[in-house]
Amino acid sequence: MSTSSSVTTDGPSTTPSRPSASLPPASRKGLEQDPPNEEFKKLLSEVDSKLREQDRQRAKVAQAIAKAKDLAAAMGKRGVKLGKAAYQELTGVKKPVLDEQGVLHWPVLLLYPEVMSSDFIEDFPDTDTFSPHLDVMFSETSPPLPWDDNHVYTRDSIELYYQGGFGKPLSRSEVLRYLLEGNVDSKALPDSLLDGEDEEHDSTKCTTVTSTDSSSKWIKVKEGKTLQEVLQDKGYIVPAIPVFFVVSRKSTFYKDFKAGNWSLP
Repeated sequence: MSTSSSVTTDGPSTTPSRPSASLPPASRKGLEQDPPNEEFKKLLSEVDSKLREQDRQRAKVAQAIAKAKDLAAAMGKRGVKLGKAAYQELTGVKKPVLDEQGVLHWPVLLLYPEVMSSDFIEDFPDTDTFSPHLDVMFSETSPPLPWDDNHVYTRDSIELYYQGGFGKPLSRSEVLRYLLEGNVDSKALPDSLLDGEDEEHDSTKCTTVTSTDSSSKWIKVKEGKTLQEVLQDKGYIVPAIPVFFVVSRKSTFYKDFKAGNWSLP
């Protein structure tokens, strides 16, 4: 059971730091002195092609880094703290997207701790409140959850929680490497390339703020709040993407969960 929509963004164009590739003057001169040399021509053509490919790769990396910095800056301005990814076996490598209006669109994972089943919301704008998404997922016309034989997970009975005070925030360079994952080989990039002296992205430094609560606890989500408001909680370190736990007040599991008698396996 999931909701989805597509979001496209246009990242800032970035000019490569080196001039466009071209053959060395000495090689050009050698070709002029011996025009019939086909092997030499072939070699120069291969070198020229490799240099152009290097330029394309540099431009691709530069553009990806610029987009990642914009995304990290948007999170930093909101006070969102990213931690180490969790549950990637359920979600794959999913990333938030920043649209042209400055809205962050998050993939959101919903876990049902009673059975450790899951749902996935592919596009949850951080300006949205939780209620409309839950209204769609748990409407009267929606089929019951396949494992919910007693039909206790209904719209009027569910509650959402997140795990507060859990995890450690990533450093600025770690955040950028995560955001670059899947686009470029971020592990091969030096920290100096990711930690540039660009004041425009200084706000990402707040991603290193640590939680004031050293103990993990379950925090109930108020459905009338926006996703941004929930992610701004000082005790919430987002495990790469937002993860919320869904329980039902009608379930026998609810008492154990509320009493703290359940923990993540």
